[in-house]
Amino acid sequence: MFSFLLRAKEEDIIKAKEASKEFWEYFIKEEIDIVQRLSHGGEQTMRLLDEIEGKLRLIFPKYKKELHFGFLIEQKEFDLAHANNKYLKELMRVFRDEMPMILKQTWTLNLTE
Repeated sequence: MFSFLLRAKEEDIIKAKEASKEFWEYFIKEEIDIVQRLSHGGEQTMRLLDEIEGKLRLIFPKYKKELHFGFLIEQKEFDLAHANNKYLKELMRVFRDEMPMILKQTWTLNLTE
């Protein structure tokens, strides 16, 4: 498929901005619980990761398992990676740009291709 067909449309970018803002509001509100649940592992962690994946799907609706995410809790790092997909790359930038300053002061968002 031609690369120009994989670029995000303006409406996708607008939706990604809105969904990103909602995700970051959720993350700020639930940060302590997120950190605790991810630190303990087990079933709670799996449920939380499913919940986060569901919220990320609203930002990246066409990702088709090409988007991967993870956390390094001790370092407060949130990683997003994709396999050289221009569409995801554009929306990941939107996601990064919508990250509130309060989180940027304590968390690192790593975007990887």
